[in-house]
Amino acid sequence: MVKTLTFSADTYEINCAVQLLNRSEQALRGRTTLVWAPGLEPPTGGEKSSMFSASRYGYQGALYLEGGGRPDKLKGAKLEGQRNIDGPFTWIASEDMYFVAAFLPSNETMGAFARKGTGDRVEVGIFEQVQLLPGSAVSMDAQAYVGPKEMASLRAVSQSLVKTIELGIFGFIAKPLLDMLNFFYRYVGNYGLSIIILSALIKIVFIPFSTISHRSMKKMSKLQPQMNVLRDKYKKDRDKLNQETMKLYQENKVNPASGCLPILVQIPVFFALYRALLGAIELRHAPFYFWITDLSAKDPLYITPIFMGATMVLQQRMTPTTGDPRQAKLMMFMPIVFTALFLSFPAGLVVYWTVNNVLTIGHQYWMNQSMKREDAAAAAVAQAEEPRKGKGKKKK
Repeated sequence: MVKTLTFSADTYEINCAVQLLNRSEQALRGRTTLVWAPGLEPPTGGEKSSMFSASRYGYQGALYLEGGGRPDKLKGAKLEGQRNIDGPFTWIASEDMYFVAAFLPSNETMGAFARKGTGDRVEVGIFEQVQLLPGSAVSMDAQAYVGPKEMASLRAVSQSLVKTIELGIFGFIAKPLLDMLNFFYRYVGNYGLSIIILSALIKIVFIPFSTISHRSMKKMSKLQPQMNVLRDKYKKDRDKLNQETMKLYQENKVNPASGCLPILVQIPVFFALYRALLGAIELRHAPFYFWITDLSAKDPLYITPIFMGATMVLQQRMTPTTGDPRQAKLMMFMPIVFTALFLSFPAGLVVYWTVNNVLTIGHQYWMNQSMKREDAAAAAVAQAEEPRKGKGKKKK
């Protein structure tokens, strides 16, 4: 048996070939295998701080793709013995948060398998049934990718390998956002700055939606005194309260949905970028400025998450209240909860969330000032028309 591995200088592709020669005088039947062993090693020691998410937020184990659907996972803890995949498959891989080792078959007759290795490791491989007559030879060829879960590198070998990057239900949005992040990096040379630019660009795109939402919430907040009166008056009659509430909205030309729908439109984009940054290998060991030397690791001084929490407090104070005052007080605990969560999140993700908060604060301030000027202008017009109405009544 002869194994030949051919490496490429500019990609992470490996061409694999296993050649078998039957030198005996009898026919041989069996299975030729090619295994990636002992699997990818879980992060330990000094690597733990910079790859905290690999064990906490990312998936580590085997997965395989059949057809054009979503990959199926084969977790090492649930594997007993060996799991065989006999049908046609696109690829099988062993992966962690940032790296992947995958086999791509050369024909549909090949099968794949995954088995539990030492510790939490999972070994994966491919096989092909062979029959050798005396003096004959057979060769099994396959393609392998061993490298980072970086979109450009994965696409260079196979477009289907991009699916090894788990981007959640909003992956169709997250993929172009990651491409844009790398595009900005080529010009500014810093992924922290790239995150800021991308966050600002997304915020600019959604300014019209944010403006509609803010105006609606401002109108709703002006109706709160009347809403409180209705709640006290019809607190035992829920149906009547709903009828009077809708009547109040119609009389004041207020649409409650106009405050929620613009926000719902933005949520998929925000969570797509959040998910993309959570496991982006581009941020691994990528420095920002000053004390942040790794955007994939948590802030060692906890300055950015604490500042992020402060921006959330300020943002909430500037947001018009439209609901129950008790609910508004409960919402004030959200900055505390988010700050506690973000203490261990990647610094790059905290930078994105902080920039979004700061830009939202700036937009809310501008909107508040604009609406104050509009209210002052409307009051001035009403005051100017008051004497005219008085004169009209005297003439009558």
